[in-house]
Amino acid sequence: MGLCFGWSLLLGIVCLASSCHLLLRGTLSSCTGVQWILSGFGGSLSLLLGIISLDFNRYGPISVLHSGTDVVIHYLLSRFFSTLSFFSERKLKVAYKNLRQVQTDFLLARLKANANTDYGRKHSFAKIKSIKDFVQMHPITTFNHYKDYIERVEGGEADVMIPGLPVLLALTTGTTGASKLIPFPKEHPREMFLKQMLITDQKIKKVHSNGHSLQRTLDLKYYTRWDKSKGGIPIGQFTGTPTAYGKSNITSAMRLTVTSPPAAFEIKTDQEIIYVHLLCALRDKNLGRIEACFAVTVYYSFVLLEKRWQELVNDIKLGRVNPELDIDDRIRNELNSHLVPMPHRARELAAEFSRGFSSISQRIWPHLNAIACATGGSFAAYYTTLKQKYCQCTPVVSPGFMSSEVVIGTNLWLESEKPEFIINSLVTFFEFVPVENVDQDQPETKLAYQVEVGKEYELVTTGITPLYRYRLGDVVKIVRFHKQTPVFEFVGRIGQLINLRGEKTSETCLTKVLAKCAQVHWGGKKLVDYTCSSSILADQLNGKAVNLLPFYIIFLELDNGETLTEKEKKKVDEVLCDESPVYAINLQDEHSIDNMSVHLVEQGSFQKFRSRICMNRKHVSMNQIKIPRVLKNVDDFGFLMDQVANKVTCRAQPSNKLRFDANNNEKGYIDKLLTFS
Repeated sequence: MGLCFGWSLLLGIVCLASSCHLLLRGTLSSCTGVQWILSGFGGSLSLLLGIISLDFNRYGPISVLHSGTDVVIHYLLSRFFSTLSFFSERKLKVAYKNLRQVQTDFLLARLKANANTDYGRKHSFAKIKSIKDFVQMHPITTFNHYKDYIERVEGGEADVMIPGLPVLLALTTGTTGASKLIPFPKEHPREMFLKQMLITDQKIKKVHSNGHSLQRTLDLKYYTRWDKSKGGIPIGQFTGTPTAYGKSNITSAMRLTVTSPPAAFEIKTDQEIIYVHLLCALRDKNLGRIEACFAVTVYYSFVLLEKRWQELVNDIKLGRVNPELDIDDRIRNELNSHLVPMPHRARELAAEFSRGFSSISQRIWPHLNAIACATGGSFAAYYTTLKQKYCQCTPVVSPGFMSSEVVIGTNLWLESEKPEFIINSLVTFFEFVPVENVDQDQPETKLAYQVEVGKEYELVTTGITPLYRYRLGDVVKIVRFHKQTPVFEFVGRIGQLINLRGEKTSETCLTKVLAKCAQVHWGGKKLVDYTCSSSILADQLNGKAVNLLPFYIIFLELDNGETLTEKEKKKVDEVLCDESPVYAINLQDEHSIDNMSVHLVEQGSFQKFRSRICMNRKHVSMNQIKIPRVLKNVDDFGFLMDQVANKVTCRAQPSNKLRFDANNNEKGYIDKLLTFS
């Protein structure tokens, strides 16, 4: 192919030289003029084709699923998006050097755009001329501040928070509380795509595939639930691409860049949709990337692959979708129309799966460049297990940091798998609350150029959505500055800490403790997931208070159904004491906190827990679900107690502290945790 491209370039040069020769000789009679025009046109066309051909030759592996037409269209789309990305990245680079001006311009532009709305008039947006005015005139807010306004928007009232009506009421997950509806103005999709998503996509390509790729992506998305408000506005999740705003939006570009056909995204059951995604991706030996919202989705996809690889291989061999799957006949027929028997590929896959699942990602997809998903915070355990087992040789990166409410940051350092993000000042105005002041209702904030390296802050943002000085509840740590712009790492959520006696054990601290236990004290056993609660939920579940002193209850799931001895469970308390001096002091006090209780749940319990959360929240899909690190609902606590792997080992070790029963009779400690009926 490269030889053909070279001849095309050579032909173009010869033709252009011929036209120049005729022009210089001045022989522009009607005959030679026609010859000159034809020669010049032919030479220019040949030269252009030659350059394109040489450029095309740089695009490494090509998807096995591509037809000849697909290759050409994919190449042209790739060049188009690459050009768009160049201009978007240039704007970001300018913003990094001029943070104050960019933040001021963005904020004032948003206020001006919404000044004539009901909300804008009531909060005097037209009078705000500077950041100082904004901070003085507008309070720091939470979602309750906007509740009445959003109810009016739901009903179809225009010009309440934005001009006209929103294109979407985006549903948040509600990890630390109830789900919320966020109005998206019409410019939101464009701004998000050009100034965040396109940049992160191209960044992955540049770092992990030299910027040139005609490969497809395994897009691990679950079914997206849609509804409409009373006023007819679509309600659903923003992360639910490749469908958007309540109707199919699977463009030609997506048909060429993802492995699953459009019908696959209509499958409503969680196991079936992941099975079909895997089936379609396994057919393509030249798969380029795996994408998911969160690392948990990638992990459970590989777990399903390990359990059902024989069925998948058989389907690839026969060119069909497993008839045992719970799939609508229309969807099944459409999927089958895209499949053809691939016995050779089936034999390749069977041989690799038979060798085991260590580093399986690179063995079945030798040209896999990267896995892109959220890997920090509550997903750190899933990331660790992926890297230890399934994806040892594949980069697993977190390209961006965002929520339904706002865009927060972009990861410019994908060469490192440690997720660090630079704030995206083009689409969000940032303020920061020092973490020691987060309990205040209206704390004093610092601007983006005023934060200090090494300190932790709660994020307060004003973005494209009409939420102003909005407390996200996310805590970040500033790790350095890139030019004038702060770079941060995610620490955790304000609501995701457990606090019995002022010790305030954060998600980050507990995740670090469990990771250290797994690596150092549990013989390298792999932690899948965890959550915790206070013992008050045990009292509520039993309808009476039996425990005089409060204590932590932790639910763990280990890979492959591994177990822990009582001695290994005790290590969690010991390591937490090392990490948290305040917890250690309280634990030593006989009248403060008692030793924690650690319980192992059956394999797959946290996947069931995610499904339970999804079912209990209207319109929310599995794409959004994050496991809460602190349980606050007694029903959720009871569900996990039912998942405990061995009810006999569900009891903690004896405590040296005295206990009182419900009648205040002093007695020695027999069982730390109650026997649940």
